[in-house]
Amino acid sequence: MTATLKPQQYLADLLSLAAARAGVPTTRTPTAMTAAAAPPAAMPAPPTAAVRWLAELMLLYGLPFEYLVPVAGMLPPESIRFFFLDQNWTNRLIDGAASVGVASTVDELSTYAALEPLVRQAALAAPSVRARLLKRDTAPAAAPAGPITGFLLRSAVVSGWPGLEVAATDAAGNSLVPPLRFERLAPDILLCLLNGLPVEVVVKQPTETMHFGVVEASGGTYQVTLRHVGGAEAGTQIGTQQCPTVQRGGNAPGSVINVQQTAAALLAALVADKALPDGTAAISSAQLAIQMVQSAGLQPFQPQQSPPAAPSAPAAKSSG
Repeated sequence: MTATLKPQQYLADLLSLAAARAGVPTTRTPTAMTAAAAPPAAMPAPPTAAVRWLAELMLLYGLPFEYLVPVAGMLPPESIRFFFLDQNWTNRLIDGAASVGVASTVDELSTYAALEPLVRQAALAAPSVRARLLKRDTAPAAAPAGPITGFLLRSAVVSGWPGLEVAATDAAGNSLVPPLRFERLAPDILLCLLNGLPVEVVVKQPTETMHFGVVEASGGTYQVTLRHVGGAEAGTQIGTQQCPTVQRGGNAPGSVINVQQTAAALLAALVADKALPDGTAAISSAQLAIQMVQSAGLQPFQPQQSPPAAPSAPAAKSSG
């Protein structure tokens, strides 16, 4: 059989115990501290600035990087690590931050009584932290953030393309973008926090990197990756097929492409791959542009959501 312990009774017991240990005689328990006393007044709402600060703390703002990656070998160069934030851990983080002003047992009890609603307010404020820091307008969140997941990416790609973008979707196909946090912690380390559990995360170069270009081949030559020019597959690659370009100066360094002869070579290659009807006399400027365009590069990841069943044979080591 268990009994419910009221905060007032608990506080009275603590005060009596402290007095007994100090050798102070006690004739009665203070009336104000008994269960029969009038209920305490409702606690005032915490300041908005305090809730915002705790919401940022929930998203790991201000937390030393050593708390996230205590050993450098856990995040080696050219690696990505997916994770989720344990709510018990973040709750204790908020608990510790809220206990800074605790100076007495009464303060401690008051903090514990207010901790659960304080955590909920911080979770409700978390989805709008990034927009607020970017000085963008956003509507208040209807539900607390969570589960909070994310990844750490350590790569030369982070420093080479500061404008990296991310796209993430959950099992229902819903987008998890914009992220709760998307920030470079170091020149080559990127931290991303998502509001939900992703089944696919795509890291891609900024869209403004789209340009005309060619693929460098061996011997100082350059090739163009062939793409479909019509129908539902327009713009998609034709397998791994490539067509050599024609340069005005041959393979001499610094030579430029002969557009007319390269277009003729592309026409022949597209006809051979059945991407254009036989007898086509020339490709249009739009069709040439489809062949020459180099879109932004991207890399998809499918993070593992749960521990796999015990394998009957040694499993391959995961790269993520």
